[in-house]
Amino acid sequence: MKAIKSLVMGSMILAGTLGASSAFAQWTVGGSSSGTSIVGPGPTNLSFLGISYPCQGTFTVQATAGVAEVTAASFTGSSVCTSIKANKLPWVISAPSGSGPWTGTVSGINVTAAGIFNCSGTASIKVDTSGNASFSGSLGVCAISSGSLPSSPVVQG
Repeated sequence: MKAIKSLVMGSMILAGTLGASSAFAQWTVGGSSSGTSIVGPGPTNLSFLGISYPCQGTFTVQATAGVAEVTAASFTGSSVCTSIKANKLPWVISAPSGSGPWTGTVSGINVTAAGIFNCSGTASIKVDTSGNASFSGSLGVCAISSGSLPSSPVVQG
């Protein structure tokens, strides 16, 4: 009976250890679990009811003890782009999972523009091994997507 208990306990510890790697994954900025990175500027497209507005997007990502948030977002380009305002900041970025290129979720996104639209939702964020990030997601009647945006200092999952 003692051997069975030891075997079960050992299996539970092993399973917990294997599962912990993704559960405790952290974001880093410049190699530190705390810091601020500028992601962009780069091509960022916002569409409203199927009408596309190509812009240049710049995002500030703040990591504190490995937890990341978008604390600022700005858009340039056309008059619609410059009227886009980021609201309800910070937007929380989920912990990355897996290895290599990282994928997470940005929750709580809310943007308004020129009194024409107000869009809220969630987007996925993918960060490659060089720290380049891309976003895509549905924001209700809107959608957001970006090209590969550089980060400085490098943000990693």
